[in-house]
Amino acid sequence: MSFDANVLAKNLKKYRVAKNITQQALAERLGVSPQSVSKWECAQAVPELAKLCDLAEILDVALEMLLKTHPAYGRVLVGVDGGSTKTEFILFREDGTLLKRTVLPGSNPNLHGLENSLSIFQQGLDSLLETGMELAGLYIGCAGFLSGGYGEKARQTLQKKYPRARIGCSSDVMNIIACGSNSRRCIAAICGTGSVIYANANRDIHRLGGASYLLDKQGSGFDIGRDVLRTALLERDGVGEKSLITPMVEEKLGSTVWDSIHEIYKEGPAYIASFAPIVFAAYEQGDKVARKILKEHASYLADMIQAAAKMYDCGKTVVLSGSIFSKAPVFLRLLKEQVTMDLSFEVPAVPPVYGACALAGELCGMEFIPAEEFERQYAEVTLC
Repeated sequence: MSFDANVLAKNLKKYRVAKNITQQALAERLGVSPQSVSKWECAQAVPELAKLCDLAEILDVALEMLLKTHPAYGRVLVGVDGGSTKTEFILFREDGTLLKRTVLPGSNPNLHGLENSLSIFQQGLDSLLETGMELAGLYIGCAGFLSGGYGEKARQTLQKKYPRARIGCSSDVMNIIACGSNSRRCIAAICGTGSVIYANANRDIHRLGGASYLLDKQGSGFDIGRDVLRTALLERDGVGEKSLITPMVEEKLGSTVWDSIHEIYKEGPAYIASFAPIVFAAYEQGDKVARKILKEHASYLADMIQAAAKMYDCGKTVVLSGSIFSKAPVFLRLLKEQVTMDLSFEVPAVPPVYGACALAGELCGMEFIPAEEFERQYAEVTLC
């Protein structure tokens, strides 16, 4: 059988990385040395036909896919949204056609270390890029890139690997900002397990809050979930108001709130944040304590947003990110009620990786596709 060793080498590495199999593990399954696999992937040697068939079976691809040169795609771009728990990649053409998507573990260098973050980025790129593709633009918006010089360090490392590509690396907040209508001047409010406000003054980013759940005050899923649990504890102690929140909490726990204290502490912040939806359910049933909790949190966020607007030249648009805004319209309404300044609010329907793609396009002087077109393609694009 005649084939190009260089083509086989590239395809073998691409499909191995996509299956998350190490060279060591692959060698063990084939009954060869890791050095043999390394030589195959460097085109220094080729496996015999029987091993080729075994490789195709292990990697779950047709044998011809290992051997053939894939069609030339020309110039392509990649947008990356890196978080603490997952990292999402989108590969697309210059005309905005989405080609492939992959999701890998978290890449926040503050949590995982820069080397591990770079490994995740490279793994994702290896799984997306094929023979015949020229990487023209790459934008990585990643949590943790605003501290420690991590963003620039990542950019310099990747630039050496892809010298012809235009590469940008910054905070994941830029992905969210780019999902809004004005990526140059706006305020971004991000409310997940934690909460943080960013003032974007012509890409000069200023942070308000975001000191983590131990030091932040209000507005996050953790803070709301903690108030939900606190409400139940105080009622059971006989010093708090009677609320629909308490039986809802204990139904979720499967026991009394006091009997579950050990489990709550053991599970940590994300688990506490999971109780936040209870306050919305109680609010919808007219619970006064639930309304008080939500109003306090909305008031705090309103104050932070207005402080950003007063301190920095960041315009009048506020981009809101987090399920508390997209899935709980009552909270957005309460937030707007607390804001006295002339500000407009946007809750993007597209995921943050859309913003990363738009910024990758911007690096290459192209305008990315509208959000509506992205949504349509995103639902159909191949997940590697």
